[in-house]
Amino acid sequence: MFTPDILVKLEVEAFKIKNSSIYLYFGLEYAALNSSSLSRFSLGFGYVTSFSFLQKLHFGIFVGHGLILRSGGSFMGLGADLETSYPISKKIRLSLLYQIIDRNDLTTLFHTNRNIKGSIFIGLKMPL
Repeated sequence: MFTPDILVKLEVEAFKIKNSSIYLYFGLEYAALNSSSLSRFSLGFGYVTSFSFLQKLHFGIFVGHGLILRSGGSFMGLGADLETSYPISKKIRLSLLYQIIDRNDLTTLFHTNRNIKGSIFIGLKMPL
């Protein structure tokens, strides 16, 4: 709990539909764990929308597939993100993201059944 974790995503808008957009993304994640470090590379897509009564808030859902690298090897895993963002300036948005990942590395390392773990990220989004 409260593990330092850095998540960087490059999102590219693929389609625009009224108040919504479809995005493709590439993500990099690094976490300094007690026993080792975790690196994750992911590719995915997502849907972001805003509602007429809450136009400043953007709501998104993203689904991706990734490669987790740990000292015990490399593992594949699916993940999903739920995100809400709010503008704090013209070019910067405050983001709250809930991430859920099928952690196959934990399943293999600790000989358990499915290990689906969630994480919460607070950060900034800015256009390049």
